[in-house]
Amino acid sequence: MIAIFISVSLLLGSQNAKQKDFDKIEAVNSIEDMIEWMQWDIENQDVETQDVENYVENLNDILILINKEDAK
Repeated sequence: MIAIFISVSLLLGSQNAKQKDFDKIEAVNSIEDMIEWMQWDIENQDVETQDVENYVENLNDILILINKEDAK
């Protein structure tokens, strides 16, 4: 009984870790896509450059924080 509990606990723990990794990858992909779209908007002069540059800077800061979280 104890062995089954330990096995299930280890299995659930690894699923949570896998889900967290998946969630981080999805977040990074979404942020990178948003940065790319905004850079495209700047190139096409569809937006105010300064506003978008500030937004891109903030998104890059978020990517840095996510990468620091992964390094821990």
